[in-house]
Amino acid sequence: MRLRLTFLAFFLTFGICFSIGYGAYFHGKVPHVNLGRTVSLTVPKNGTASFLVVGDAGSGDDSQKAVAQLMERLCEQYAPVGVLYLGDNFYYHGVKGLDDPLWGTNFQNIYNTPCLSRTTFYPVLGNHDYHSNPEAQILYTKDHGSRWQFPARFYEIKLGDLAEFVAVDTNFLDVCGSEECSIDWADSALSASKAPWKIVMGHHPLLSGGPHGAPKKFVQLTLPKLFCHNPIDFYLSGHEHNFQHLVQERKTTGRNDYENCPIQQIVSGAGGYKIHGAKETQWTKGLANELSAGVLTLSVNSATYAQYGIHGNNPLYSFTQTKNVP
Repeated sequence: MRLRLTFLAFFLTFGICFSIGYGAYFHGKVPHVNLGRTVSLTVPKNGTASFLVVGDAGSGDDSQKAVAQLMERLCEQYAPVGVLYLGDNFYYHGVKGLDDPLWGTNFQNIYNTPCLSRTTFYPVLGNHDYHSNPEAQILYTKDHGSRWQFPARFYEIKLGDLAEFVAVDTNFLDVCGSEECSIDWADSALSASKAPWKIVMGHHPLLSGGPHGAPKKFVQLTLPKLFCHNPIDFYLSGHEHNFQHLVQERKTTGRNDYENCPIQQIVSGAGGYKIHGAKETQWTKGLANELSAGVLTLSVNSATYAQYGIHGNNPLYSFTQTKNVP
């Protein structure tokens, strides 16, 4: 009987790891290069900092160029301290190495306008980035850190004393009881942070009304460690090629699993690849099925998020969240 249970546990574990991890383990190697876990940024003198937020952008075609034009306009308007680049950075199979021509066609030559060319991108890895050589995206930082700052597959951005951004790798099961794994390290970093705003960014969503949906096994087995243990203000993701604002309130009954953890999710995955139509769900607060990019603006007592489409000057959707910080 004990032997049967042992075999059952083995096959269940293997099945979970296979279903979550095939992208990392079978399409490309997991990056082990580590150029540093922390990026430190300075809050502008006026005490307010903005980031552009966009994912699933790396198509290299006219759609990405249209979103890039929008981003340039937003860059000039908001003077962002960076671009949060939410994965699937190079369609369709990632980059092969540091000399891959996609660096030019899908990044450098797309975001070459006056303001964007002076703005640093802070990426995470998407499932398409794992099809080839994800480690090359980290190594690219050595020579292009002023434009592309990707020090490790999971890392943090410390925005002075104002905000803590934690970037995680959502492509495979990554809880191992050691800070060598993404979720464990992120949990430790968030627990230690004194910043009033705490933000997690990764590629796959936790909540979604899109056709991909959330990868349930990953959600149940990894990210709850962050959202159940830490007061996280926003989770930023792509993967679904649309915009969604979704909110899950903490429940007072049942197990302390992902269905009971408070989650405020922003999906900004309409950065250039073909649009996936999303539908409203029980969590939906805002929705747009068109090419777009977002702006997150933080000050000590407020955070405003606005999603802009490629047509028109007014936001497709926006909201503001406040908190009392002494």
